[in-house]
Amino acid sequence: MRILLTYLSKEETVKLVADASALLRLNGVFYISTMEDDYSKSGFKKGSSGDEIYMHYYEAAYLIAALEENQLKVIELKRQEYRENNGATTNDLILIARK
Repeated sequence: MRILLTYLSKEETVKLVADASALLRLNGVFYISTMEDDYSKSGFKKGSSGDEIYMHYYEAAYLIAALEENQLKVIELKRQEYRENNGATTNDLILIARK
């Protein structure tokens, strides 16, 4: 199962993690990709086409806690620098967890 959390609120994310854990079989893998930063920095961002979209940011510790609370063990954590259109950089956070 692969999920991009950038478009989900904290409440939606917690529910998604719980639902995914309930659906995954033993040794099933859960892939999360999101932009890492303080959640309070979430807000509307302009895309390359000029359209605005609401982006949610997450910190690794928050997501790891949500995974562990739902019997999912993080087996890989990666960060990849991402350059935004305005020249700023953020980290793409990738978490892979196993049931």
